[in-house]
Amino acid sequence: PGYVLAEMVMNQEALHVIAAELVEDGCNGLLVDPINIQEIKNAILKLVNDDQLREQLGQQGRERAVTKFDWEKQAAKIVDLIKQ
Repeated sequence: PGYVLAEMVMNQEALHVIAAELVEDGCNGLLVDPINIQEIKNAILKLVNDDQLREQLGQQGRERAVTKFDWEKQAAKIVDLIKQ
């Protein structure tokens, strides 16, 4: 969390790229404009007030991380890039 916050403060565009790859809005997280305080507030309140949504986003986020971003797949991608 600290790294993402530092990235957001230092370079909003980089955060957007990172978030776009990892988070599917409404599926495994909520995307907001990092400088729009009202959007951030609304997203936090939505999560605080909706237990089912929190559970769903968490489960789908874990599933996506395990299936798409596991170490073996990431290592294979790096090896492929090196071979090119």
